[in-house]
Amino acid sequence: MQRDDNRKTRGSSPEADSVDIELGLRSEVTSVKGWLKELNMSQYLENFESNAISVQDLHELTSDLLKEMGIKPIGHRLTLLRGAKNMQAQKRYFLRNHVVTEFHDWTCCGKLDCFRRAYKITAATMTVIDPRCCSTTYDNVDVTMIRDINLHAGCCLSTLVLETTDAKLHTIPIRLCNDRAAEVEQIIRNLRERDQSLLGNNANAHGLGGAA
Repeated sequence: MQRDDNRKTRGSSPEADSVDIELGLRSEVTSVKGWLKELNMSQYLENFESNAISVQDLHELTSDLLKEMGIKPIGHRLTLLRGAKNMQAQKRYFLRNHVVTEFHDWTCCGKLDCFRRAYKITAATMTVIDPRCCSTTYDNVDVTMIRDINLHAGCCLSTLVLETTDAKLHTIPIRLCNDRAAEVEQIIRNLRERDQSLLGNNANAHGLGGAA
């Protein structure tokens, strides 16, 4: 499946951070002080604090910015830049692999459980697992490809319909009990809002937000 390469350049935003907390998607690095300690660069804590640099800003560091902050040795600047790059790579890996929720389609017959379509959602993708008689297919749909979410509620069961731009799975109908369907819908909406927040934050940081 196709994936959005822009994800590689996304940083953070207050809105995305709040969703991360709600969905348990916090990265391991929680403070500049701890990050500098891991890099054996604690001597520069005052440089970061006096310039109000937070964890959310680390991915935007450049050699010139570090020099402007008073960090002169080239080797130390390279160490800090590598540390920031590695931190972003670790966060992307975590978000793509940390499972937010898993569930199966509802069926009326327990004997058919082994053939129920299953779903696994991370912060980056939804994996649709479709068991067949002789094989099982796995299709990954990037969160960025989900363009619309519609919940059709019945007396006890609901159908959650996802419209995507994926070449193979244009429409994904999911049958769940009402409470679970509403819960899954909210999770997917939160992830979409998080993704859009990161896209908007990245665009604004690079002057792509348009005129006010």
